[in-house]
Amino acid sequence: MEHNLIRQIAEVQADHWWYEGRRRILRSVIARLGLPKSARLLEAGCGTGANLAMLGEFGSVDCFEPDDWARKAAAEKYGMAVAEGSLPKALPFSGPYDLAGAFDVIEHIDDDVASLEALRNVLKDGAVAVFTVPAYRFLWSRHDDFNQHKRRYTRGSFRRALGAAGFKIEFISYYNT
Repeated sequence: MEHNLIRQIAEVQADHWWYEGRRRILRSVIARLGLPKSARLLEAGCGTGANLAMLGEFGSVDCFEPDDWARKAAAEKYGMAVAEGSLPKALPFSGPYDLAGAFDVIEHIDDDVASLEALRNVLKDGAVAVFTVPAYRFLWSRHDDFNQHKRRYTRGSFRRALGAAGFKIEFISYYNT
């Protein structure tokens, strides 16, 4: 992702309606999962850290990010270590985790199935993963180009990618509609 875009996102993500709305949805979904009190969570591609405090409400959080500037910004703002890493082959953690999440990350990666599989491999037996990805190719715009997206998904195409990565799908839906 472009460094200027990362900086712009960092400036607004704490209180911008879209980011706050997404965090509310994620919080609601994760709260219903019944995670153990001592849950271990992993956020892949945490960017500048907008989800870290919310995820911390559910347990201890490990996170990684490939971009140097974003890692530093997240660590400074949220006072926690942010490891260097990327999907699918440079995960800095091996788990096991109770929850793995990648929020608007998978669409940036060439090999989405291998990335999903890498996250599945760090989960405990019976653990869960939560993902967000942009929907519908017909909504492709300059925003996708600027964000360096590789693809958008339908529920069916993301279901196929998750299945190919070995996930059992409990729930899949669109949001912000």
